[in-house]
Amino acid sequence: MLKKERQRNYFQERWHTVFVHFDQFAGHTNEHDLHKLRVELKKIKALLRLHEDMSGKLPAEREMKLLRDLFSQAGEIRNIQVSAQLVKKYKGGNTSFFTKQRKLVAEKAKEFVKDTRDNAGDLSELNATIWKNFRDISDRDILRWYKNKLRKLNSYFSPRLKTRELHQARKLIKRLTYTHRVLNSKLSGKLRLNTDYLHEIEALIGQWHDTVVALDLLRKQSPLHKTTLSKLAQQKQKLVEQVRVLTREFAIQVNVSKPVS
Repeated sequence: MLKKERQRNYFQERWHTVFVHFDQFAGHTNEHDLHKLRVELKKIKALLRLHEDMSGKLPAEREMKLLRDLFSQAGEIRNIQVSAQLVKKYKGGNTSFFTKQRKLVAEKAKEFVKDTRDNAGDLSELNATIWKNFRDISDRDILRWYKNKLRKLNSYFSPRLKTRELHQARKLIKRLTYTHRVLNSKLSGKLRLNTDYLHEIEALIGQWHDTVVALDLLRKQSPLHKTTLSKLAQQKQKLVEQVRVLTREFAIQVNVSKPVS
């Protein structure tokens, strides 16, 4: 049984950590804190989505919008930072390009900090209300949920890799692995989820997605850097092939073809 008290404690810890990293980012605009903030928000979202699948309910739309906006604003900044790093790695861009990226990060960071502080009261209220909706979830329901999600994930990879679905596949992997962290050891043992394998796939798809975003950025802002564009395109294809090889035996690695007991 996944007890509501366990969920509540997990949620409260994640929520507290989000704002620890937010305060640090607000003072120093450190990209590490921004990344950690988004990871904690993903863990919260994964828990809420589990409850949606179990009960058909999410927190009120207004509350979910607060979370989405917080996550989205942080994501915009993170995408600019990671894309600029990749462009630099492949020796693209120029002084003007990187100056523009730094200016964009500074502007969006300022807006993000202001908006979050302006919504501090609503976010505090959100924290106080979300966990009250948590309910106990039976082992049987958890195991069935994982079985269904793993089958869905397998459909992205087999019999043929669906490149257009890679980002969705990555998000689903994160939901599975983040939810796994809130389970007790007994339930985790029943599940026997190969988290190391899932993390490996997720990391590769993450690199692929970062390359896709960097390509889009460079094409819009520095289209004349054809050599760098070519290198990024080659890297994108290389990562797709690596994902394809890694996921060939996905069903076996995560026991999709066997009953979860």
